[in-house]
Amino acid sequence: MKLAKRRGTRLAAWVAGLYLIACGTLPARTEKPGATIVAHATDGRIVQGELLSVGNGEIEVLVKSEAAKVRLRLDELDRLRIKKKDRTLKGLGTGLLIGGGLGLGLGLSVKDDHSGGMMNMNSGNMAAIGAIMLGGAFGLIGALDGAIRSSDETIRLKDHAPDKVAAAEAKLAKYARFGYRRAVIAQ
Repeated sequence: MKLAKRRGTRLAAWVAGLYLIACGTLPARTEKPGATIVAHATDGRIVQGELLSVGNGEIEVLVKSEAAKVRLRLDELDRLRIKKKDRTLKGLGTGLLIGGGLGLGLGLSVKDDHSGGMMNMNSGNMAAIGAIMLGGAFGLIGALDGAIRSSDETIRLKDHAPDKVAAAEAKLAKYARFGYRRAVIAQ
């Protein structure tokens, strides 16, 4: 009787602890900030700020230095440059974790070698060597992938057909804070 009561108490404590941990670590849904863009107008103006919304042939940009919203028509822009965040360290960390885990698993799966040869190692040593070697290789690959993905993107808009401008709008909408906004028709 005491053993069953103790198990029930332990189980309840574990469930309560896991519930508290899960509730404390689940992030609240936050609004994602828009990408930082640099817009070059055909008249020579340069506007840099956070992309808020896209639609109806124009973009809305929050210029933080002036604390003002600016609307720019896409047909008046020469080009747009989307500044992307650096993802090199994130890629490096992901590669290190994946490669290290894979090397650890492969090293532990090898049986101990007691043949007396040159490579007389137990599975723990093989796991450590595998984790270091594969972790380093995968980390380098992840860092290169992160660096490539974080390079800035330029969209040229001067003298484009309307269908190309619509494609540029769709591309910009995924970088905007509020996405694509539709026209509001006044009645």
